[in-house]
Amino acid sequence: MKLIWKRILIFGLFSFLVAFLISCDELTKLSTTTGLPSTGTQSTTSSSVITTTTVKPITTTQAPITTTYSDQTLPITTIPSTTDDTSSDLTTTISTDIVTTTVSQPIDVTTVAKVSVSAIIVSGSSRIQAGTSSAYSAQVFPENATDKQVVWSVVPGTGQATINASGVLVGTSAGTVTVVATASNQVIGSRTVTITPGKINVETVTISGPNEIALNHTGVFIANVLPVNATDQTVMWSVSPLTGNATITQNGTLTPSQMGTVVVVAIVDGVPAEKTITITSAIIPLSSVSVVAPENIIEFEEHEIEFTVSPEDATYSTVSWAVINGTGEAVISPAGLLTAMKPGTVTIRVTVDNVVGFIEKTILDRPNLVTEFVTSRNGYFYEGESETPFRFLGTNNYNLHYKSDAMIDDVIIQAADMGIKVIRMWAFFDGWEDEGRANYAYGQIAPGVYDKTPKEYFGETLYDRNTGLEKDPVHILDRVDYTIRRAGQYGIRVELVLTNYYPEFGGMQMYANWYNTLNPGANVSKTAFYTNETMKGWYKDWISYVANRTNQLTGVKYKDDPTIFSWGLANEPDGAGVPTWAAEMSAYLKNTVGVKQMVTASAQGSLGNAPATLEINKNTAEGRIAPDDDFSYSFVRSGIGGSFYGYGTAVNHWALLQIDTLDYVTAHLYVDHWGVSNDRAIEYGEKFIKDHIALAKYWGKPFVLEEYGAMRASMSESKRVHRDLAYDVWNRAVYEMGGAGSMFWILTGIEDSPDADANGNYPDFDGFRVLNDGGSTSLLLKKYAQLFNNEIESIEREARVYLLSPLLSEITKSGNYKIEAKVIPEDKVVANVYLYVHGQAPISMTAQTSDPYRTGIYSHTLTMTNIEPGEDYTIKVVVKFTDDSTLETEVRNIRRYKYLELDTLYDMDFNSEQQINFQTFGSYEATLRSINHNKTLEMLQLDVLNLNVNWSEHKVKLIAFPLTSGGLPMVPNTFRVQYTTYYNKAIVDALPNSGSCVLKNYIALEPGWVKTGIDQNNVSIATIRTNAAKDDSDPTKRSDYGIRWIDLNQDQVATDNE
Repeated sequence: MKLIWKRILIFGLFSFLVAFLISCDELTKLSTTTGLPSTGTQSTTSSSVITTTTVKPITTTQAPITTTYSDQTLPITTIPSTTDDTSSDLTTTISTDIVTTTVSQPIDVTTVAKVSVSAIIVSGSSRIQAGTSSAYSAQVFPENATDKQVVWSVVPGTGQATINASGVLVGTSAGTVTVVATASNQVIGSRTVTITPGKINVETVTISGPNEIALNHTGVFIANVLPVNATDQTVMWSVSPLTGNATITQNGTLTPSQMGTVVVVAIVDGVPAEKTITITSAIIPLSSVSVVAPENIIEFEEHEIEFTVSPEDATYSTVSWAVINGTGEAVISPAGLLTAMKPGTVTIRVTVDNVVGFIEKTILDRPNLVTEFVTSRNGYFYEGESETPFRFLGTNNYNLHYKSDAMIDDVIIQAADMGIKVIRMWAFFDGWEDEGRANYAYGQIAPGVYDKTPKEYFGETLYDRNTGLEKDPVHILDRVDYTIRRAGQYGIRVELVLTNYYPEFGGMQMYANWYNTLNPGANVSKTAFYTNETMKGWYKDWISYVANRTNQLTGVKYKDDPTIFSWGLANEPDGAGVPTWAAEMSAYLKNTVGVKQMVTASAQGSLGNAPATLEINKNTAEGRIAPDDDFSYSFVRSGIGGSFYGYGTAVNHWALLQIDTLDYVTAHLYVDHWGVSNDRAIEYGEKFIKDHIALAKYWGKPFVLEEYGAMRASMSESKRVHRDLAYDVWNRAVYEMGGAGSMFWILTGIEDSPDADANGNYPDFDGFRVLNDGGSTSLLLKKYAQLFNNEIESIEREARVYLLSPLLSEITKSGNYKIEAKVIPEDKVVANVYLYVHGQAPISMTAQTSDPYRTGIYSHTLTMTNIEPGEDYTIKVVVKFTDDSTLETEVRNIRRYKYLELDTLYDMDFNSEQQINFQTFGSYEATLRSINHNKTLEMLQLDVLNLNVNWSEHKVKLIAFPLTSGGLPMVPNTFRVQYTTYYNKAIVDALPNSGSCVLKNYIALEPGWVKTGIDQNNVSIATIRTNAAKDDSDPTKRSDYGIRWIDLNQDQVATDNE
């Protein structure tokens, strides 16, 4: 709007100017062209009129002239003349300010008027000093102006001055003024004059310049004067010799003549300054440079690169490094620290001043640091012939078998930095389904088909979902090759898992799908995987193929490579058939295939088949516990609170312990998934670990906590378990009970595709991600790695306090909120634990002494209704010990929930020509077979095959172009997603009518696959049917769900599939 007004104003001024110029032109025409054949001039002032009139009558008769004065009598001179010109009769009145002349016959009139001042130029100094004077003159235009007199004045600006009638200006105060000359007709001329203060004395002088000057060089010095507007800034330079000598010019250029020290002196307005200068030996010109590098440059190691100069005493000032990559790759820091990235040749170049030196080096492969197999004996792991048990901290990563070199490298390097010794990964990719397409990877795409690409076998071409370009998928065993090689180079072993109980990456369900496809009429489920001979044969063929594969990078067969720690038969096999199947497959790997590594079922553990109670020690274990081992444990088959525990209790862990061809047993621990309440979760996990280790010792097998995790607190499924406290307690239990190792889920690193999170890392999809980022969790795990690796004897522990609730600042709808903190005093004694609430006196918290599993926990319940909706409690917990020392937790906010009604910011119109891109992110117990965009019906049609009779889930990523941005007024950077879900009637009709059969609709957000709206949009099958049966006129009938016919094929015929 401002711009519009500016334009209007400018246009108006321009219009006015044009009008003014036109008016002046017209006035000129009127004054010079009267329509008479004679001319006249007239000059007018405010007090007199001088008129000269030439009269040319038609005849030779002299014409009379009548002159009328308006208010006073003035002299007038009439000059008769004659003319032969003719003109028509005309009476003309010529008016001035005070006189009117009337001609009453045909005449020619020429009036000579007064010449007005049109412009004035003021000349004189533009700068004078306060207290002094300066004369100014005015040049008046035109030169023939009648009255050239001007009146002088001065207009103050930031300064002050006076001026007399002769134009002499006297400055009185510093600043600016405007000198103005005004003509009698108010035409003005002006000049801006700056009045400077009276003489400003120099206060301080400092000298800038080099501290050292070579004998054969010169140096330039500058005198810095304050104040900067001092009147006299003339510098007088001189040199006072000390141990050296030099000369200096009056522009500050110093020329040394003798090594040593001199004093440079600058005097400005009587104020001196000094600077002591060292004159050094002469600079020796540099003739050549040579690069000095270590003999062996190893991939992914840092190497310090040096250089030498000739002559040795040559002097130089700048050094810069660069690497020119050839077949190898490296980077180098400004200090000459080289990081080798890829084997091959590189050229290292150094530039010293303008002299270049270089050397070509070959980056060597890192040597394989793993040379001995790890074996199991007497309940422990041992590396080679060592008599010291091999214990380790490990991790899991499920994407190493299909990701890029850079991502694999990053995980391996981060694992090595943390001290991790074993990484569990997948060595399978069964079938060719959505995950293969989404991840551009394949393995066994059909039974016995291991080496054909999807394009070769199915004729299917893949396109990069981000670029749209054709993209070739990778074979997962090529990625496994790379991972094994890299792991070995960093002293890390890998456990290779050979299939999956779940449908991610195919798994057992894919074997069942293959069987059903190849055997029309068959309808086996994945549980047949343990017993069906055909399916078992396919599995044996695959694991034999993998074990006998020769690594394309190392040349070593998998089954002969000590870098492979062990073989996991399947990820979390479940069901009653697992023990028999595990015994058969482990024997097959060991006795038929001939693997030299250990084998484990890789099951998640369960104690449902163990004895109700069991005393475990060297006397009861029948020789499976060494005579000198004082281990003793009273096993009770009960979890905290009396329940059994372990997800998947159908696994007979007790039976797995007794299979000779299984070298060790495992368990997995996920209290968030198992529904354990957060006030029991950590203790529950601790007993779970101890019980499994004790039973493993009883049967003389090593135990590995193969997976465990506490979910990120911001995940909606999270039980809000304090991760650092849980990982400390659980790892301590593994170590102190004599467990062989623990492997947290999941270590990730960078993500080099557009799917990366905001920090460039692999997204935290499941909420269990651990980064080697220097945070508290990674530092804790590093300490345990040192402990398991025998690098330290124990972890030094100080008193600490954990705020258990709230784990995060949060919003609650509850009327009450329980604050809990756990204090671990170590060698201190707790005096008091206080809850500090902003604006209130400290509140003494209550110790939970009645519960033996809640030792050290203090609590207090806040009443949320004491504050208004939308307001916060700001809290922290402070522990005071008897020695007067204190500890306190981080500060958290608890806000009372305030309902917001949000308007829709963005609606996706599926009926428009909007570009839509779909990406699947895997599934649980379901397969997404196709996605179709039906523009006519404004629908997305997802063909999802349910693989589980109980529940299933499929993840679909929907990207809209252009991407939405902005946000709602009260919640910035947000938008609302609104959608309607239609389920196939034939499928829904087959579902039971019980209230437990529920359809759940929710949305998951990236990054982190954070689920929102869980259990807020549930609808049961019974409710849908009841509501659909109601008449439309029934006021109780809901319109937001029910039965609606969607004519998918637009044939106007309703079918079951519609």
